[in-house]
Amino acid sequence: MSECLLDTSAILEFFDGTERGAIVCETVENNGAAITIISIAEFSDIMTRKGRDARPQVAFIQQHMRILPISVEACIDAAMIKQSQRKRQSSFGLIDAIIYCTAQEHNLTLLTKDKDFAGLDGVKIL
Repeated sequence: MSECLLDTSAILEFFDGTERGAIVCETVENNGAAITIISIAEFSDIMTRKGRDARPQVAFIQQHMRILPISVEACIDAAMIKQSQRKRQSSFGLIDAIIYCTAQEHNLTLLTKDKDFAGLDGVKIL
């Protein structure tokens, strides 16, 4: 597998040191990885809800992964992807669609634990 885009769920697995996190770690070490700026916001929100400071992990991300911006085009495409995917996965959200469209825009495989992405091209579910 070449460089991939990590979904927020993959980042959580990575930092939690789970079995799935080991797969993410191997991918990062062997192929490199990217993450969207919006996943950093989601990750930080989750860490804050858990009463933890996300700064050390975000610093690691900044040192070891590419951080991708969100383009206007990805946002527009995401609206269509969200509506389409909701027919299969009712919980598929706009943020998920934006992350997916960003992966597509950069020709990256999206690595995720989230089964809501099932059926979309270019997705590897942990």
